[in-house]
Amino acid sequence: MHFSSAKTIHGEGFVRRYVTTAVSRNAVQKGPLPGCGADDVLQEVHLILYQELGEGYLERMSEALESTFQGSSEHGALKKAVRGALSKARSTVAKRKQRGLPQEVPLDHEIEDRSGTGVTLIDLTLDLHATLLTFTPLEQRIWQRSAEGNTLRQIEAEIGLPFQRIGEIRQRLIRKVSECLGLSIASL
Repeated sequence: MHFSSAKTIHGEGFVRRYVTTAVSRNAVQKGPLPGCGADDVLQEVHLILYQELGEGYLERMSEALESTFQGSSEHGALKKAVRGALSKARSTVAKRKQRGLPQEVPLDHEIEDRSGTGVTLIDLTLDLHATLLTFTPLEQRIWQRSAEGNTLRQIEAEIGLPFQRIGEIRQRLIRKVSECLGLSIASL
């Protein structure tokens, strides 16, 4: 984002503090935002404010702060944008959960592998993603259905392969994934 004036910078700082406080209060009342954080909400607030107030919305925020902010149209727009962004963040996660879709999980960048090799969770995630991309479409379906908790017989009914063959493919996929993560099959 290009900051053209001190008013823009002042408005940006105010919006950031307002959103951070609102996210903290919301987390106390309803629990932490699953799968997103204050920066995600802030980005959505900026988008809503831009659509509501136009290109110079940060300057308008700054000017409103210099006079009476409470009750101004800028204050109303900011409150509405924050409520909308928080609601959208929570409803997106609820809809994904309701539809049985994968849930976004924030990664903790500080977690290190317990073995002391210095492999971070992000490295393991990238390795796992690369491994999953090597699966054929059939393997992907078997992997997905297994992850959803379907039995070999249920997968057989959907795919049309004998359940013994599906079991062999699943075992091969488990070996691939465990090798990628540095696990031994015996530990699973």
